[in-house]
Amino acid sequence: MSLMDAATKRQGASFMPFARLLASVLILVVSTVSAGGPGENPIPTADWHVQAKPSVVERNFDINSMDHFLDGLQRSQVVDDNVFREVPILNLRKNFNTRGWQAGVANFKWVDLDADGVYELLMLYCYRADCTSLYIIKKIGKKFGFQEIKTARQDEYIFDRVIRIKDLDNDGHQELILPVYLFNESSGTPVWTAIYKQDGKVFRRADEQFKDFYKKILLPEVDSRIRELDNERLEKPDDPGESKFFEESLASEWVIRDKIARFLGKDPHAGIYRARTWARSPNDYLRYHALVTFRDIKDEVVKGDLQALTADPDMSIAEEAKRALDDLNKSKKNP
Repeated sequence: MSLMDAATKRQGASFMPFARLLASVLILVVSTVSAGGPGENPIPTADWHVQAKPSVVERNFDINSMDHFLDGLQRSQVVDDNVFREVPILNLRKNFNTRGWQAGVANFKWVDLDADGVYELLMLYCYRADCTSLYIIKKIGKKFGFQEIKTARQDEYIFDRVIRIKDLDNDGHQELILPVYLFNESSGTPVWTAIYKQDGKVFRRADEQFKDFYKKILLPEVDSRIRELDNERLEKPDDPGESKFFEESLASEWVIRDKIARFLGKDPHAGIYRARTWARSPNDYLRYHALVTFRDIKDEVVKGDLQALTADPDMSIAEEAKRALDDLNKSKKNP
């Protein structure tokens, strides 16, 4: 969805999603910015250099200013895996208070991602309560380049928790570590931690370049959560509701834990026996996670497992199993 499309969808809406309220409570500050005139927003004309006095960080821009900034752009084209496109500044005199809050910025952060001495602007953008867009905005003279990275929906929208920014390879450029859906699909898909690295002017997926991160950081984090869930489950052995909760929570962690083992090359079939147990469960949540595991293994060894799931009583699981089986067959015909 383009930024212009997002702005259009906001017209006439009547409510503020929880994410905006949360973000406002967490980071809203009293703006010390002096605007150039009624309705004008100073972000486009500000000096985005890190050494500027005052810097854009010190000027305490707020979320409303960010929304107003987006609304004021003439061509707000978002580019996935492509070059930044420059868009000229448009007249920013817009009465943004008259529109609703069906969509907007949930959080933002100024970061010099490429160590060129100029801040980039990162925005977590929501439509309704669905905050699944990370915008990277780069100032190029009096114009702006955009890239959108789709993220998994999270319960909190806080930089450094949900989205980590770190120079993993010590090259002076920051990598983006963020949650994405394992198969870039709906919110039912388990969440994988992806790494984006700057390649020229854009960020591209670079998980394969940072296997040490998955081995030394992500894997211990997942193992720790599994241990915590196991310990909590032992404290509540006779509660059916709690038992279902722990069973599903552990499945979510194990499907990622097994994915890491496959990703690191430790075992190309990691999790297959666990998934076969889930596939026989009356719990559709577990059967879905079995399907995810079989789909990610992508080997003839799971062909029969996928075939069995095409007859699943849950139509969504059955249909996705058929697609996964078709993909497996095609991959074998066209290796």
